[in-house]
Amino acid sequence: MKNCLSLLAAAALLLGLCSCGGNRFRLEVETAPETGCDNCTVYLFARMGNQLTLVDSARLVRHAAQLSGPLPDPESLVELLIPGQGSYILLAARGERVSLRIDTAARSFFPACRGSFATERMTEISRRYREIGYGALEQLRSEAAAPGLDARRRQELEARLAAREAELDSLARSAIFNDRSALLAVVATMWYADTSPNMTEDSLRALVRQLRARFPGSPCLNSLDEQATPEPPTRESMRMENLRARLSGLPEPYPEGAEPGEETAPGSAPEPEPGTEACSLPPYAVGERVEAFSLPDGEGVRRNPLEAAEEYVLLDFWASWCAPCRRELPVLLNAASRFDGALSVCAVSVDEDAAAWRSAMEQEGLSPLLNLRLDRSDASFAELVARFDIRTIPHNLLLDGERRVVAVDLRGDALREWLEKELKR
Repeated sequence: MKNCLSLLAAAALLLGLCSCGGNRFRLEVETAPETGCDNCTVYLFARMGNQLTLVDSARLVRHAAQLSGPLPDPESLVELLIPGQGSYILLAARGERVSLRIDTAARSFFPACRGSFATERMTEISRRYREIGYGALEQLRSEAAAPGLDARRRQELEARLAAREAELDSLARSAIFNDRSALLAVVATMWYADTSPNMTEDSLRALVRQLRARFPGSPCLNSLDEQATPEPPTRESMRMENLRARLSGLPEPYPEGAEPGEETAPGSAPEPEPGTEACSLPPYAVGERVEAFSLPDGEGVRRNPLEAAEEYVLLDFWASWCAPCRRELPVLLNAASRFDGALSVCAVSVDEDAAAWRSAMEQEGLSPLLNLRLDRSDASFAELVARFDIRTIPHNLLLDGERRVVAVDLRGDALREWLEKELKR
């Protein structure tokens, strides 16, 4: 549970729920005119462990639509998917009537909405986390630990750091220990485990025991059981996963004719549909040369990171809403500085919201890096996602002078030690 790769990846595996009837969930969607979303179909999915269900779909008319349907459990993780625009995660409960306005200028992983108790709480937590900034916390820790620092200045920095960490801990724990929503408690626990430097494996286990006592028998808590083996997806669920992938511009995860419980080989892809042959290419393997590609930088100028003069290029995929990604950024900055002249670091954001991306770049001080963005509107999106095997973030590939892959997911000390060893030769 500690060191989750990304909140998005955690959400994809979150719930181990069983199907049953109940009150309908209602979602009223409104899109701002500048999003360009009108007269298109939007989809509402619910995820239940390894099972994916389509709750409803509707067409946006005059930038508005209403979706409704039964949820598989009293509380469910639901996703509003707008093809070409992205998706929005809601922590939904039966009987709720939620209103959501899609505004590309104010995008976050948990969208601002009205009517969803759990989502509103997580939105507030994530908003405050972004305002404080993971990079700012790392900077405070670094400054407070600097040798030769005046004792009074060190005490001041440590006090400021402790106050900000205490606020974030308080926000997460207030969501964990509410008695209204087991789903909120589970998501807040995963968030807390992923972001708090004070969370140990023992304290996490103790926290899970408390949740089981407060919510006995709740299927939501199955996601916190690392020993649990989720049921394989049904044929219908695999069909829905393929539908969701097509709507998102991604390769379909299940080949035609796949059976429930049948494993697919790592990096395997289904047969391509006509006109999408590039999406069927396998991920780059270690030793394979990466083909030239380009993506837009903050000014909209397309750049090819492989053209860097440095001997090594590190391609790091991240997003502004991904807590582990934000914690990794200071490591990238340190590596770029430490191995200046030998290593070029390219930070490739998968943010769908350009404003959130630019804000995160400024907060984290990423100007020394080559900053590019890969979103679904880019013609090469599906191909690059497949070739670089972007299944979870943070994710990186290290390329040598011939731009061949020499390592995948080298992080922290492992990246530094690898480069130090190779550059001594």
